[in-house]
Amino acid sequence: MELMNGLDEMDKQKVIEWIVSCQLPSGKPLSKLLRSPQTNLFVGGFGGNIGHDAHLLYTMSAVQVLCMYDAMDRINKENLVTFISSLQKEDGSFAGDEWGEIDTR
Repeated sequence: MELMNGLDEMDKQKVIEWIVSCQLPSGKPLSKLLRSPQTNLFVGGFGGNIGHDAHLLYTMSAVQVLCMYDAMDRINKENLVTFISSLQKEDGSFAGDEWGEIDTR
């Protein structure tokens, strides 16, 4: 929408609220990485929808939109950094998710 000069066509607050609601924890226990010591739930990354598993690509899109709306203050950046850095492999590449998917796009 930004590229088509239509960003103002959407309700900014609703978009931000939905994106923020996609950041884990979602209330759903997952398998092995980034468990919060308080809740034993994954933290930091963004799923493609509320309650979905976090993935690096969804996380990048969420950050991009929040930056366009100047709303990065609405998310937990410390958990975000922890999530992203936990996906980095020894060779410098990144897994897309907790199961080690490598996306070569």
